Amino acid sequence: MTSLDYKGQDENFIERLEEIVLTNLENENFGVEELAITYGASRSQLHRKLKRIRGQSVSQFIRELRLREALKMLQKDVATVSEIAYKVGFSSNSYFTTCFHERYGYSPGKVKHQTTFEATTKTSFPTAIEKPFDKRKYIYRRFALGKPYGFLQLILKLNKSKLIMKKLSY
Repeated sequence: MTSLDYKGQDENFIERLEEIVLTNLENENFGVEELAITYGASRSQLHRKLKRIRGQSVSQFIRELRLREALKMLQKDVATVSEIAYKVGFSSNSYFTTCFHERYGYSPGKVKHQTTFEATTKTSFPTAIEKPFDKRKYIYRRFALGKPYGFLQLILKLNKSKLIMKKLSY
């Protein structure tokens, strides 16, 4: 088996998973277990293979697909932000907004406003650019805003407790 065959198998695997997730997009209870059952593999097999190919967990993969579809719907101005959140399988509008902002760097309402404004003025806006999620920036930002969520996790995970403690003691 050549590396091209192997790459083709990986692409087929990802396409099959995307197809399954997209058919169950509106089902907010559709998760890792349901995807594994529908695909015909165990959760751990699915996780290992997806982690090897894409470097992300199965739940991250599902969330990314949901957010990508939400972005498409927002750009087409299909419905309101909360309606789109429920259409792509998020049960909480605030969680959808948080995930969307972390993934794309701006709120879903801003995309909706851009598409509405673009339709009326016929000027083009740059398309959404996906930016990688940086947990350190997120935790620092929350701490700076007076919301010390995950502060102890930050110290433990980053192994920079001395540096952080020095920053806090000023």
